[in-house]
Amino acid sequence: DTPIKSFKLFALEEVIQEGCSENLIAQLEILKKKETDEECLLLFNHAIEAVRRRLAGASEKPVFPFDPPDFFGRLERTTPVERLSFLKSLNPRKAPEFSRFAPEWLEKENNPMVAAAIIKAFGKCWPQEKIDSISSRLMSKSLSVRLASLEVLIKLAPTQLIKALPTLLTSDDPRTRALAV
Repeated sequence: DTPIKSFKLFALEEVIQEGCSENLIAQLEILKKKETDEECLLLFNHAIEAVRRRLAGASEKPVFPFDPPDFFGRLERTTPVERLSFLKSLNPRKAPEFSRFAPEWLEKENNPMVAAAIIKAFGKCWPQEKIDSISSRLMSKSLSVRLASLEVLIKLAPTQLIKALPTLLTSDDPRTRALAV
């Protein structure tokens, strides 16, 4: 229970990836009742559902096949939690093969948690000619999206940060300031 939003988001993302106990679900439910931030509430819901699925023995395999010919057709029929699960289960070695879909998927994605996960999953192999689709999210309302974008741009296209640097360095969020430095 921390007042620093980026730390909460980081902790909740870790729970989504690894959490697996009834006690954890109970603690998440208690903390969720106290939470007032919309983005954190959304992530609490994802975290609780992910832990429940893991406890129930739900498969960690992709929710839908990553089939290029019908990728977006299948994507439209899934929930944000299913899309997050899919991204989590994506083999990192497959990411370059399918990174060409990432910019279009990011443009269509309305859920900030999924958008941040797309940037993280495909960031290392993001098509260079589409890097603006990430840099345009540096000032997103979603802290998760801003941080994911910042982390990727630091590695792939640091010059894209020049205009945003003054704002990033004076951010209220300590993690954003640290990354900007």
